[in-house]
Amino acid sequence: MIYIQWSQHDRQMKIIEDDTVWYATVSCVVRNELNGWRPLPYKDPADEIVRAITEENILTDIPVMPRPFPVGKWEITSVEDRHDKYRKPFLILTDAFQELDEWELTPEGGYDKPSGLKVKDYQYGIHFSESSTTQGCIKVHEIGDLVRLVQSCCREFDQGETPVIEVVT
Repeated sequence: MIYIQWSQHDRQMKIIEDDTVWYATVSCVVRNELNGWRPLPYKDPADEIVRAITEENILTDIPVMPRPFPVGKWEITSVEDRHDKYRKPFLILTDAFQELDEWELTPEGGYDKPSGLKVKDYQYGIHFSESSTTQGCIKVHEIGDLVRLVQSCCREFDQGETPVIEVVT
């Protein structure tokens, strides 16, 4: 049985696997309007837009501002091979979601202001990245830790079990 615990303020994620406890260094730093890191002034405003993802993992046209991985107890649903530099070599997907503000866009295609509407945003996961930030996923800092976590999750799946991650503030 594998159970993952992480506090949004800790740099260590605790992995409890049968009788073994181990830790992985992680972070969940997002660029958004709250910290003034989105949009970046030297980028095309339209390239800075993050879009909501549906429960079926379909990218929408709905602009949202990223937020950290949501607090709660979530199931790990799958492990996917990835080859892009932001989520390689694996993405561990969860059923985590949260409601985010939909954003209106400027005529240039950049962020303007929240529209007052909400949208459920999905596809929060765990992955390695060469970037210092994520769009809400938990970033594992060492590929070896990610590979170990992937192997543990896959063993659980093979045994008919569902790994769980609990995220607290």
